[in-house]
Amino acid sequence: MRLILKEPEPRKRCIQCRERLPLSAFHKSSVASIDGYRNVCKSCRRATEAARIREKRNELL
Repeated sequence: MRLILKEPEPRKRCIQCRERLPLSAFHKSSVASIDGYRNVCKSCRRATEAARIREKRNELL
């Protein structure tokens, strides 16, 4: 009987939160890095964009 080991999903470190996350937590981008994924995870990017939008909205008011 052979034991079949599942390969773990590849992981990458987010440069903003410093956590090692699976590649599914990063947006794909052909120009962002060598591996084809952005360097900032989806949740950090979402938080950064929300803060930028809030700041822009306050400038307009």
